[in-house]
Amino acid sequence: MPNSDSFNPQDAVTMLRKDHRNFETQLAIYSALSMVEHQKKKQLIDQMSIDLSTHMEMEEKIFYPEVKAHIKGLVGIMNQGIVEHIRLRFLLKQLKAMNGTDLLFDEQVKQLSTSIGKHIAKSESDMFPKVNASKINLHGLGQEMQDRTKSG
Repeated sequence: MPNSDSFNPQDAVTMLRKDHRNFETQLAIYSALSMVEHQKKKQLIDQMSIDLSTHMEMEEKIFYPEVKAHIKGLVGIMNQGIVEHIRLRFLLKQLKAMNGTDLLFDEQVKQLSTSIGKHIAKSESDMFPKVNASKINLHGLGQEMQDRTKSG
C-alpha cells in the first residue's frame, strides 16, 4: 500500500498509481506461477486481498469524497469505481473461502484481474488527469491517506 515515509509524503494520485503498479505486478507474478504452486498462489492472493482492501478504503473514504467536493464532473466515474469495488470485494471474499487447489480458483483470479484492469484503466485515463489539473491539495490528501493507512 502507500509509502510509509511520513517525512516525504507523496501526492495522492502518485500513491494510487503505485498501488496500481503493485497490483499489476502481483497479478503478473501469479500468472507466472505453475499450475501446481497452489500454496504460493493462495498466499499471493491473500496478500493482494489485504492490499486491495486498504486501497479501496483509501479511495472511498478519503480520495473520492475530496475529489467529489472539487470536481463535479467526476462523480459518475467515482460512483462506477465504488460499484467496481463491490465486485472486487465479492470476488475477494470468494477467493478467501477457497484454497489454491480449488478448480475454480484460477478462474476467479482471472475475473479479479479483469476487474482490476478495467478499474485501473478508467481511473488513470479518465479521472487522474482531471484530478492532477485541479486545485486539490494532492500532497495533503496523500498525507491523510498515509496517516489513515498507518492508523489501521
